[in-house]
Amino acid sequence: FAARASSRWYGVNPVRFFEDEFGVPVHAQNSARLEGLAEYLWGVGSEASDLLYVDVSYGVTSGHVVDGVIRSGNRGGSGELGHTIYDWNGPVCTCGNSGCLMQYVSIPALLRDYATATGAEASWSRFCTQVAADDPDARRIAERAAVILGRVLVSVCHVIDPETVVLNGPVARQ
Repeated sequence: FAARASSRWYGVNPVRFFEDEFGVPVHAQNSARLEGLAEYLWGVGSEASDLLYVDVSYGVTSGHVVDGVIRSGNRGGSGELGHTIYDWNGPVCTCGNSGCLMQYVSIPALLRDYATATGAEASWSRFCTQVAADDPDARRIAERAAVILGRVLVSVCHVIDPETVVLNGPVARQ
């Protein structure tokens, strides 16, 4: 099912592809991993040897930095935290699986749930205003997302045991 999310690159290692194509060394990283490295080098994680950076916005991505090295995985695909299954019976995700984390905590998911609960579409800024104003539907949806994100991060921390976790992105900042 992962082919649906990135069908053009499914089964392809882009670094190896471009190295072979152009005959030069290629270094590539996604933005969450690079933001994690920046936090490790100059930000709140500068005192840590093992940092997990999590960005929650239109998706959920992460970067894991250990002793100054970005942990990218065997094929460069680590950090797709948004595709961690939270509930196998949950909403269908763009990747083809059901119940991925991003279907509960991303901006599109929060706005979808708000529209379902209230019958009214809302922009991200309007949703945030409603949460701050203690609108019961917006508050319930935001609190549910925070609990779900927390549960998944507890599991991640049990697996990789980072010294520091940094949350960022518009959802995390609200």
